[in-house]
Amino acid sequence: MPGCFEGCTKLTAATLKCNYNPAVLYGDVTAFKDVFKGCTSLKNNSVKVPAAQVAAYKAGAGTMGANENWFAAE
Repeated sequence: MPGCFEGCTKLTAATLKCNYNPAVLYGDVTAFKDVFKGCTSLKNNSVKVPAAQVAAYKAGAGTMGANENWFAAE
């Protein structure tokens, strides 16, 4: 999933049904690295995630190229 939405400037919302995964896949690339990097149209609460995972997603926001306020419970 690394970089899957990277640079999608028209992306205004997303719903992720999976748990946040901090695992290293190879080298310094983690499973969620730069997922939302350059997604300039996302706003507060626009990325819905499982309620039990909100804190994990917020904690990993920097790795994902995201703002922690983008994440909210589905």
